[in-house]
Amino acid sequence: MASSKKPKSNVIKSCTTAVVGLFFLLTVVECADWDLGDLSHVPWISVSSRSELESAIEKGFSLVQVSVDNGTQFLHTGGDLNNFLPIIVGDTDSSPASDLTLSHALKQIIVKTNKRTGLHIKFMTASILPQSLDVLTDVMSQSADVINVPVFVEVNVLEASKESTQPLVRDPEQVIMKISQIPGVTPVLGWATYHGNDKVWKSLADNTSLTRFELLRVRRIIENLRFSPTTIKDTDVRFLNIIVNKLEMTASDPQHSFAHLVVSHLLSAIKTNGHNDKAIEDPYSPRRPYRPPRKEPITEILPDYYITNEQYTRTQVDRMLALAKPLNNVGFSVRAGMLKSDESVEQISRLLKDDSSRFIIVSKKKMDKEEVGDVDKLLQRVGRNRVLVEMGDWTSADDPAKDISRVPEPRDFSSGCNYISMSLYAITLASLVLSVMSY
Repeated sequence: MASSKKPKSNVIKSCTTAVVGLFFLLTVVECADWDLGDLSHVPWISVSSRSELESAIEKGFSLVQVSVDNGTQFLHTGGDLNNFLPIIVGDTDSSPASDLTLSHALKQIIVKTNKRTGLHIKFMTASILPQSLDVLTDVMSQSADVINVPVFVEVNVLEASKESTQPLVRDPEQVIMKISQIPGVTPVLGWATYHGNDKVWKSLADNTSLTRFELLRVRRIIENLRFSPTTIKDTDVRFLNIIVNKLEMTASDPQHSFAHLVVSHLLSAIKTNGHNDKAIEDPYSPRRPYRPPRKEPITEILPDYYITNEQYTRTQVDRMLALAKPLNNVGFSVRAGMLKSDESVEQISRLLKDDSSRFIIVSKKKMDKEEVGDVDKLLQRVGRNRVLVEMGDWTSADDPAKDISRVPEPRDFSSGCNYISMSLYAITLASLVLSVMSY
């Protein structure tokens, strides 16, 4: 993608130098276009399939982010139903299967990117961490080029809130030591946070009446309402109706009430927007005059449950500094929504004090409302050459690279049923005419 030309003094171009800025963590640096003067504008992208990874490499993104979970590899790519291993998945993928494994992603980054692209690895569950580190050790120890490929391994080693449901390692000291011993790998230490819509996700997860698949699908529909309310599918609306009926059967149990609240509000918002009337209307109800869809659709439900008061404290940062003290090369992961207050920015800036070999990665969850401008306080405080900002993809909303599904969805023939009927009618008529002419 196009970018403005940077001064030569700020850009590494095919060189072997002493480690500077972010690449302090590498013994030798050979990178084409990472701007050490402003790491906050390094182009990055999140991928969850082979096609997306290949597209990211082809387009020359500087940093590829992946989420690792425990699952199986697709059979047509050489997988085995009985062989569970670290795979790359999306945040709301319900199926524990993928065509992209952690091993394959690492090898592709090392071989195909010509040392221009780094890899940022996150983990969906703490249980897959040991096996993932074994894969990292095996792949990174076999290639002589890994020293020139930045690989960041992010783990949550501390809690920022007792309410958080994010994966947290049990023995942080041992995990950090093992990561730091892998060639070419830099540990990125983070907190298990509680911000934004986490209260909604946690309350839904605590519901025992809904399966994991149902919870993830409800979450995807909520995300669709936020980012693309006019394209919600009728099948999703019918699914929500089924979930409402299921929850009403257990309404006497108090633990199911919040899930019913979420789904019913979601259905009401979709109905009010007016883009799925056929899926919502009761066929036995009286017909009413046509009402056009809302010009400004509803994109959010339960806004009062959005958490905004969490921040990083001195005690939390002191504990993180103690864990990072033995490390020469280390990064820290922070959540953008918890950096709004001056006190929180002040505490996080202490992570980089008196040590030029450290850096910060600022990110956000998909439903977080924060924008890139909300982290300006931190950038001004510590400098843009010390902070990687992973907020919002560098791809546009209509980029076909982001429309590639891990598993192709079944075709929807509902819109083409009339066309199919007419085609069958024409074929039948032609056959009758030919049979008559043959006589």
